[in-house]
Amino acid sequence: MNDVSAHDGRAAPPPQKTRLAKLSPGFLTEEDAARWVQLRIPADSDREHGSVILRQRDGQFVATEPVPGEVNRFDLRTLLDVDAQGNYVHPSGYTCVANVHSHPPAHDKIRAANPGQDE
Repeated sequence: MNDVSAHDGRAAPPPQKTRLAKLSPGFLTEEDAARWVQLRIPADSDREHGSVILRQRDGQFVATEPVPGEVNRFDLRTLLDVDAQGNYVHPSGYTCVANVHSHPPAHDKIRAANPGQDE
């Protein structure tokens, strides 16, 4: 994760203790872990889903089971704690390397909002 700040322009929420979601099996690459996440997000979901990819001490990559968020937003703070400055906190024994979030299919809405744009 290059940007580990949870700041979104508002005051940082108080530190909390999240529970790490169920983890995938270990993978040799973070891309394989991301693919594992992608395959578990329902294609017809009406909301965003999110996950974090972590490196274990043995060098393998694991991902959290994707969890649903809101219709147009996923808050990574549901998966990771933040410190008093609003920075994500690496779970004990892991290093955060990436985050994944999906967008629900909204092709008809996008076409309607952009009638002059071709596919």
